[in-house]
Amino acid sequence: MLHSKITIPRLETHLHHSCNLKCDNCNHFSNYSIKADAITTDLYDKENRPWSARIFPLVYQLCGGEPTLNSDLVEICYVARDIWADSKILLVSNGFFLHKHPELPRALQENNIKLVVSVHDNSEKYNQKLDEVKTLLSSWLNEFKFELHY
Repeated sequence: MLHSKITIPRLETHLHHSCNLKCDNCNHFSNYSIKADAITTDLYDKENRPWSARIFPLVYQLCGGEPTLNSDLVEICYVARDIWADSKILLVSNGFFLHKHPELPRALQENNIKLVVSVHDNSEKYNQKLDEVKTLLSSWLNEFKFELHY
């Protein structure tokens, strides 16, 4: 008997449960300061690949906590595209540690991954830090083509 994949609207994987922010309204409970290790590339592959034969997420999110806290982030982007070849992939980050991943813009471009920068505050101090993120992203977009949303 043949089985087709089950289409689901959305699926996400937390690449790191910790976050550099402590937002009161966090819907991923990262504001509880739970200390957890980041998922490794090998574990990510092992946990996700078997599911790709059974389900098809229309949208697949790499998120957290804060995914840029994971040192394997760039490599995971390549594996995610291999596993979820036909899904729209989003990387959701607050953006404050993007600078720690200089190879990320190439990975986003090569794997057709959309970067979503989540905004969590409207204070002057927060917006000053966010302006630094926007400056970095502007320089990345001068060289690489990937979709960006705030």
